[in-house]
Amino acid sequence: AQRLRAKLSDPAKIDNIVEIETGLKRLERLIERLLQLSRAQSGLGLNAVATDVSPVITLLMSEMRSRSRTPEKIELKFPETHFSTRVDPDALGIILNNMFDNALKHARGPLPTVVDASQSGRVAVVNDCAPLSPADLDRIKQRFNRRGALSDGYGLGLSIIQDLCAQSGCQLEIYVPRELSPRGFAAVLRLPETTNDPR
Repeated sequence: AQRLRAKLSDPAKIDNIVEIETGLKRLERLIERLLQLSRAQSGLGLNAVATDVSPVITLLMSEMRSRSRTPEKIELKFPETHFSTRVDPDALGIILNNMFDNALKHARGPLPTVVDASQSGRVAVVNDCAPLSPADLDRIKQRFNRRGALSDGYGLGLSIIQDLCAQSGCQLEIYVPRELSPRGFAAVLRLPETTNDPR
């Protein structure tokens, strides 16, 4: 679609190509979410052996910044210690990527989006957006329910997170608005710790 758009000079045709390209990107995201949902429903969640997930969290945070259109508006606080857990790294990756995508997608304010993984076993994701009503919060938790025209994830992201948290023993806490502010959205993921140190 991008190559075709570069070759066209008619504004009407360019607009059509842009619409097709946008539709294809939305379809790609929907397919990705449905594959994640399938994996979540198949029982992905726990490893037999505990592993240190700090490198996984660090990598996912770095990738979040690299794929953002406004990396200067992202503040990252990386893990400072090892954290041993039986949560499957793939499940953790799906959970965190959905949390990161939601935070970036709905950020609509001057404050940065913050990912704080500096406390062992805890990842907090906070953005700046208009405050959600309790009814809005209930609606975005329901599978296949979209929140306005800005949401192109078809409401699957939070549902996938909830399914994987239930299977892996993680806890997801949501705060609306963010702490010490009348605006924003905060999601805090708490991972179950294990005494089985993989090092």
